[in-house]
Amino acid sequence: MTKKLFICLFTLLTLLVSCTPGSETDTSSVISEETSESFSSGESSQSGEESETTSGEETGQSSEEVSDESSEESYETSQPAEESPIEIMYCSYDQRPYAVIVGKCKENAVIKAVTTDGQEVESESFYGWFSVRFRHSSGTKVTLTQYVDGEQAGGQAIYNSTPKNPGTAEGVVAGKDYQFFYSKCLSDFMRYNLPDRDRLDTLTGRVKSRIKAINDAGLDTKLIYIIVPSAITVYPEAVPAEYKQSTGKTRRQLIMDALQEAGATVIDLETVFGLHKNDTQTIYYKTDSHWTEYAAFLAYTELFNIIKKDYPAAAPYDYDYFNWYSGYFKTGDMLNYLNMTTPVYLTPGFYDEDCLEYSWFRDLSTDVTGVVRKRFAESAVYSEEVTYSHLIETNRQNLPSCIVIRDSFGTQITDLIAGNMNLTYFQKMWDYTYNLGNIKRYNADYVIYIVSEWNAEVVLNH
Repeated sequence: MTKKLFICLFTLLTLLVSCTPGSETDTSSVISEETSESFSSGESSQSGEESETTSGEETGQSSEEVSDESSEESYETSQPAEESPIEIMYCSYDQRPYAVIVGKCKENAVIKAVTTDGQEVESESFYGWFSVRFRHSSGTKVTLTQYVDGEQAGGQAIYNSTPKNPGTAEGVVAGKDYQFFYSKCLSDFMRYNLPDRDRLDTLTGRVKSRIKAINDAGLDTKLIYIIVPSAITVYPEAVPAEYKQSTGKTRRQLIMDALQEAGATVIDLETVFGLHKNDTQTIYYKTDSHWTEYAAFLAYTELFNIIKKDYPAAAPYDYDYFNWYSGYFKTGDMLNYLNMTTPVYLTPGFYDEDCLEYSWFRDLSTDVTGVVRKRFAESAVYSEEVTYSHLIETNRQNLPSCIVIRDSFGTQITDLIAGNMNLTYFQKMWDYTYNLGNIKRYNADYVIYIVSEWNAEVVLNH
């Protein structure tokens, strides 16, 4: 009896111990440990890539600056996968000591970020992508929370950031609400690059001489200049607060004044862009330095509203004439310049993918042969072919002919111009040589200059 009682008591005690909280295997703990191992593996791979591709010498930073990064880089999220967690894809310095996080979130989300040193940043997302710029120091931890319609969506993401060094091709500034800018545009924004009176007078004299030579040759060719306002001019409210906008005329405006004084036709797009900057379609890409096809359409309308005064048949087509379509496309030359080509984490849930941007594109309703603008269908990046000089003829004698002198901003408007012309000769991209012989050869009614504001120096020099 005593033996049986002992066995019963032992069995009961064993059952009680097995039911005690904490004695079971904690599934969530196992998942957390596995995830931590995955992140550590991803970080090791990423750190190896960085050490091979970037250095203090390449980026202009001292080895001491580069080595001040925290060696403990980690990412945590308190929200389950089904809650659409914030996905941090990239983190790079833009202008030291500032860095920018780029990632994915819910559509229409507002991202609020708080750092361990008290910085608070709020940024509106753009079709499921976001950016957050913060001042980085060693050990900075950033807590990200997304809100939709004022309500928190899911949990928080905590990121112990170790920003990558940017590339050296072009400097970039990360603005508010997923808007990026070329850093060289800051000179226009703060009026650091104003030409002196002598240079402006020289430009006026040079253009006057060209117009006189055209008239002396018995031609009626008109010179038209379009200096496209840069993104920083269109969206000054998105510029980081430490950069203060100056007052007075910009370099672009001073150059336009000098051209008008010479007798050239100048199209100022700043007003029309201001009227349409809050349309559904954007004037500039968020992550690419170029104007969008919608902005090019607005410029095309302004251009041919002028040309139709001489050639009524060249009146611009309206918006609905074109086949507009939208979706996620590979854009982002500025993200490439920020060295955001490989995601921070190559782990489950954080995929090795290109940064995408939602945008709108258009096709002509009629065929214009000889125009291959995009590198491939899913890209907004212009093709190599479009940079070459080429001639497009539509064989419509009631339309004018023209020569187009351009930088890369000529890409988005290439087919629009050709579609309203009898003959269009596109001079090689970035070749700004003025050639009276070409005007005679192609019997050009117009010479159209299309350059970006940040490239306006070429107008002064050519």
